Amino acid sequence: MIVVACLETPAPSRASRTALDLAVALAGEAQVIALCAGGPPGSPSLALAASCAAVSRVLHIDDPVLAAADVLTLGSVLAQAVRFLGAGLVVAGDRSEDEGQGLVPAALA
Repeated sequence: MIVVACLETPAPSRASRTALDLAVALAGEAQVIALCAGGPPGSPSLALAASCAAVSRVLHIDDPVLAAADVLTLGSVLAQAVRFLGAGLVVAGDRSEDEGQGLVPAALA
């Protein structure tokens, strides 16, 4: 099974870190992939994912359009990536610390 952990960019929230921890806990039974959309290539979210030995791949969707994307667009982009990866389980933080709305995970679903 493939587990995808979606992380916020540029910096992961506590909720995103918890989602990554959950995905890593499943690493014995699954391949763990960390996925970020937007943000700079050297973001703290990407560095955090790369530092986890249980994460087999770190994917960054790097498109300048994502900087101004609305919630539905960002959720749709992440959903397409998750489908392409063939994920059996997707984990994400419930809401960002900045806005606190939790709309991207809902849009991804």
